[in-house]
Amino acid sequence: GWSCPTPLRKPGARPWWSDRACEIAKDCYGSMSQQILVVRSPVITAAAFLIAIGFGVSLPLISMRVEATGVSGAWIGLNAAMPALGWITGSALLPFLQIRLGVPFKRLLQMFLGLGLMALFGLRYADGYAEMTALRFLFGGAIGVVFRLIEFWINDVTGKDDRGRNIGIYNILFMVGLIIGSMLQPSFGVMGWAAFAPPLLMMVLGLVALQFWSGQPSPAVETAIPPSAYGIVLSVPVALLCVLAYGIYESAPTTLMPVYVLRNNLDSATAAHTLTAAALGNLILQYPVTAISDRIGRTLPMLICASTVAATSAMIPQALGNETLFLAVVALWGGAAGTLYSMALAMIGDRFHGGQLVVANAAFGIVYAVGSIAGPIVNGFAIDQMNTHGLMVLLAITFAVLSVVILVAQIVGVVRGRA
Repeated sequence: GWSCPTPLRKPGARPWWSDRACEIAKDCYGSMSQQILVVRSPVITAAAFLIAIGFGVSLPLISMRVEATGVSGAWIGLNAAMPALGWITGSALLPFLQIRLGVPFKRLLQMFLGLGLMALFGLRYADGYAEMTALRFLFGGAIGVVFRLIEFWINDVTGKDDRGRNIGIYNILFMVGLIIGSMLQPSFGVMGWAAFAPPLLMMVLGLVALQFWSGQPSPAVETAIPPSAYGIVLSVPVALLCVLAYGIYESAPTTLMPVYVLRNNLDSATAAHTLTAAALGNLILQYPVTAISDRIGRTLPMLICASTVAATSAMIPQALGNETLFLAVVALWGGAAGTLYSMALAMIGDRFHGGQLVVANAAFGIVYAVGSIAGPIVNGFAIDQMNTHGLMVLLAITFAVLSVVILVAQIVGVVRGRA
């Protein structure tokens, strides 16, 4: 077990941290082997990591293949929206498959991963824009649903006291997989089997790993008529708005920040480093913040993260003159946003179970996809119409409003607790 350092317990000595902080640290980091799904279920963890690496290789590969068709930017943008449209379609099917038909969870993972593999195999031979667009819809949608199912599984099989940290660790592994995949992709090229064999192999290995997974711990889903998605979503407005805001935000570090940096007369190296900085901040903040939220509740850490995104969005234009400071602010900006999304997922798991969690997971997946579609459009419009800093102004306003909503929810929760 974990215990507070002995020197802090000397008689008469005043510790530099309080007993309360010590207990929080003990709960956050103690008995990890018993609480963390990475340790309890290494097979499905390995499968998710392998799939993430393959997905990371495929993202730039498919984009470059579409670019090579010579279509206009508008058509490229439509193609890029296909994964999100696939998420919406696949997520909408999940309650029917899980609740009405009672398809076992492991079988669902294998079905959607198999569909994604077939679509990626088809992309190897697709040369025309129309075929690539249809196959990207299937591939992005199927693999997105696989990750959505894994998030559902984590939410269902963990308890409230360790749910946040488990989601945080999963998101860390997912991001590391994407980073590894995207770093490896240039060495494979964009043509033929040399380009497509590596991501196919990673996902086949993930499928093989799933075959050896016992399926335990298994999510408990009763077979019945699915409950109303509208009532479920509206009953947790804070989580709803956090997921939507993150969907809108996500295109900023991945696609628009390099444009923002270049338009503000910084060099291409700094533009390339912005995504790395945002990802690094996400990796650093995920576990400690989500673990603390397991101990003290979700609302206050979510408020701090949302306020941090708003504040750093306002700070980024001021930090452009100093590259080190700029990248440090971007790291905090990216880490706070990613951690906010993890805690929103944990909040959904805290509130719903069984069939209700299935519907909530699907509904929030659709909300996230809607944000992912709207984000590039509104963020790109802000860059063009509100001078170069329009992107940061829009994000600062979005997360400031979100912070106010979370603060109101925190106050209402405190008042109800005292009533």
